[in-house]
Amino acid sequence: MSLRATQQYDFGDVPIDAVDGGTSILVSGPRGDGLADLFHSLVAATDDEEGVVGISADDGSRSFERAHRSAAGLGRGTDVGVVDCSGDSGIGTGDDAAVADPGDLTAVNMQFSALCDERRYDGTERLRTGLFSVSPLCAACDDMRDVYRFVQNITSRTRRNDGLFVCAIDPEADTGQFGDGRNITAGLERAFAGHVRLRREGASTEVKVDGLGPGADEWQRVTL
Repeated sequence: MSLRATQQYDFGDVPIDAVDGGTSILVSGPRGDGLADLFHSLVAATDDEEGVVGISADDGSRSFERAHRSAAGLGRGTDVGVVDCSGDSGIGTGDDAAVADPGDLTAVNMQFSALCDERRYDGTERLRTGLFSVSPLCAACDDMRDVYRFVQNITSRTRRNDGLFVCAIDPEADTGQFGDGRNITAGLERAFAGHVRLRREGASTEVKVDGLGPGADEWQRVTL
């Protein structure tokens, strides 16, 4: 009989039930509808015992850190490690690593693993990690299988270490030779325990949660 993770991760005011350690979540929706805000709300630490490591492919590490601090609230979000593969040369204030080519997934994975390991060695038991977003990686790679393997490597690591991993994708984003992200979203979904969909309905922003618990498969309003 295998031991079950005891760590749990909650999401503050976002209407998603707490999840066990080892859970990976795909978050999809148009960037203009608040995808970045939702992503950072899920990745943001909720107490001082949690650490955060992100991969920033859309924006530089400075923008990632600002978004994290805004989502986490005052006094949070200052200790965030960022692997910046966006091509933005701006350096943030946290623990950062830069990878020049977003298509060099081996280098991105090595830097990401190093930042995660540093926090583990420092005694962080609950680690939230995230990728915003996977679309530029798809656009930079010649073979989508490389992206799938990269994501599966992170989800496997997350399960082993009782962490949390959140991966964002805009289904409408351009992914180069692979077109828009609709088919990629459907393919990536299989690698994740749950899928959170985001939409703008009139003046309201709503989320729908699949795979993360009973009774959560209806659209619910969220304030971001």
